[in-house]
Amino acid sequence: MGQLLSYTINSSVYLAILYIMYKWFIADKNNPGFNRHVILAIYIAALTAPLLPGIASAANNIAEPAFTGNIQNMGTNNIALPQDTGIKYGFAAIAICMYAAGTALALAASLFTYIRLVRLIRGGEKTTTGKYTIILNTKQKEAPFSWFKYIVLNKADYNLPNSYILTHEKSHIDHRHWADLVLAEAFTILQWFNPAAWLMREELKTVHEYQADATVVKSGCNIHEYQMLLIKKAVGARFPSLANSL
Repeated sequence: MGQLLSYTINSSVYLAILYIMYKWFIADKNNPGFNRHVILAIYIAALTAPLLPGIASAANNIAEPAFTGNIQNMGTNNIALPQDTGIKYGFAAIAICMYAAGTALALAASLFTYIRLVRLIRGGEKTTTGKYTIILNTKQKEAPFSWFKYIVLNKADYNLPNSYILTHEKSHIDHRHWADLVLAEAFTILQWFNPAAWLMREELKTVHEYQADATVVKSGCNIHEYQMLLIKKAVGARFPSLANSL
């Protein structure tokens, strides 16, 4: 667990630095496809950078206390043993326990969300159209959302004369946005203490929405009608973390 904590802390530093750079230089670019790939590249860089030999060696050299004495010329009576070893080990044990507890809570919250997701999918009326499975939800409070091959929406939205919602949610599925969110969720579980992990996940979901909106616009929709639809659905409850909500 200590090695995992050390790796996670190093990874969280890289993620935070790269997230700040993304917000400064890339986030305001009107290119959701490119932004999405940059965010995914940041995740991969944060995962792999602490494992690179040069970076890992430098981190270890900084962490280890420097010792410049000549041990062969020193007698045993002259060796000063550290007196705070117990304190250091106690602090490390506390840090590991706190990290494990936080990770367990974050994992439990994610599992609870997954169970809610599965229950909504299993409890609705299923309609299969090609590679998509539409779930008609009886509850009106949930905004339409998609996950994996499933599109969950209520009957009123399904019976709308235009197909903007379905086009939007199908775009999420076609781009496999759900896989991105699984990766982002894993980061928030392992790096629950890192604000950048949570902010990056929300940034990724925003990019997903822009990418799906671009698909709807390219389909030849009425821009004014689609804007009004988005405003109307903005007041609905969104499904958290694991799914893409309209």
